[in-house]
Amino acid sequence: MIRKRIPTLTLALLIPLAGLVAACSSSAMGVTNQSAQPQPLATAPAPTLLPTPSPTADVSKAFLAALAGGRFSARISGQVQIGSLSAPVSGTYEANAGDVHQKLTIDLPGNPQTTESLTIDGVSYVLREGRWFQKPAGGGSDSSALTKAMLSVVDTGVVTRDGRQLHHLAPPAGTSIPLSTLGLTDAAGGTGTVSLDFYAADVGTPLAMAITARWTDVGSNLPSVMSVEFAFANVGGQIRIAPPGQVWTPFSSKRYGYSLAYPSDWEVKRGTRGHPDEFLSANVESLYAMRVPSGGYSLNAGVSSFVAGLRRASPTAKIVSNRATRIDGIKARRLEIAWTAKGQKYSSIVVIAVKGSYAYILQVYGLRGDLATLRVYMDGFADTFRIGSGRSSTPSG
Repeated sequence: MIRKRIPTLTLALLIPLAGLVAACSSSAMGVTNQSAQPQPLATAPAPTLLPTPSPTADVSKAFLAALAGGRFSARISGQVQIGSLSAPVSGTYEANAGDVHQKLTIDLPGNPQTTESLTIDGVSYVLREGRWFQKPAGGGSDSSALTKAMLSVVDTGVVTRDGRQLHHLAPPAGTSIPLSTLGLTDAAGGTGTVSLDFYAADVGTPLAMAITARWTDVGSNLPSVMSVEFAFANVGGQIRIAPPGQVWTPFSSKRYGYSLAYPSDWEVKRGTRGHPDEFLSANVESLYAMRVPSGGYSLNAGVSSFVAGLRRASPTAKIVSNRATRIDGIKARRLEIAWTAKGQKYSSIVVIAVKGSYAYILQVYGLRGDLATLRVYMDGFADTFRIGSGRSSTPSG
């Protein structure tokens, strides 16, 4: 129960920072990028390189102006603790004028978990088991209250932090930041406290952001705390964020009772009675997916029947391999097939599984000699395949 919650809690902390950039950039803030423009930093400056802070200078406007350009990177570190379970958090965050790349690892004992996401041109993507999926619009945590708190920060004066004299910026006293802004409502029952602190150099250059949340875990009634720090670097510098590779799209078939994901640049033609769902690439690859009554056959008997039918229909067909595999946690067989039709050589990979009164069949086609590409596609289809059209076809992360 705890392991399931932790990744959701910490990932939500990264969301409001992008909102802060957008809000800082709006004309309503009255802050422009020309105000106290910081010099690009390769790393956080060493103590000896920092100017002596002025205890009377208010750097809050310069601080917000420095973030308004939306170009910076950050190193993430922290800790999550629920009762006696403690897990360190680490990661990176990159922002480039609205585009964001974030990666977070929660080092649970014996079960480290990493999440990675991208936002490019306003569209968000999440990496699941090596494949990018577009995230649906809406949902997630409501970060408006946290963004508002960020924009209201005031310079409380100079403090000593990690051996350095830094300006401490925080929301005005009495500012309330609900746990829901961090996505903690489900785990914490909506009760708890959130604190937000920034630290900056004398010219307003952002150096660190610290967020701490404390609550009582609903499921276990255990005291819980999460502290995450962003160490800023390269503020105002050149940040390059690459777009995602091939993006996969979830698909659900009520007719055949399954769901899977397919490359988003493929076309889909839903099957009619007795005809499979078709997924067509812009090249020669295609996928056919359906289920048929198993007729009481076991998996091996069903595969033998399939092979016999294949050889009757295509005498040139050759079974290159036939091995055991699993889809959606159940036993399956994976066959690689080669054949010739009208002088053209073809390859195919077929995955067959039997559950209850149905046999489920996935079959990828392509030209002979391109079997490696077919294997990559079939891996994606099989990894995201779920029996039951109401289930998610994106692997959990």
